[in-house]
Amino acid sequence: MATNGAKRKNLGVQPGDRFIKLDKYRSEWIVKEILNFPNLPPHLHLAEAGSKRRALTFSVSAILDRKLFIPVRQPAAGKAN
Repeated sequence: MATNGAKRKNLGVQPGDRFIKLDKYRSEWIVKEILNFPNLPPHLHLAEAGSKRRALTFSVSAILDRKLFIPVRQPAAGKAN
């Protein structure tokens, strides 16, 4: 059974983080939930930005692999764009 990551150590990724998937058709994905499955490394549930239908699950290590995904820089809280 999957559980959220509330009790896990800092993985370097948290819900709300955004990543660009580096493939033929680059797309932006938002971390929705940290998933912890028994006997598996931590995974993330991702939703495609602007889509209500497309979702993916990847391991945290895959998301942090710069050959597969790059993080989207977000403005600091409280700063205007």
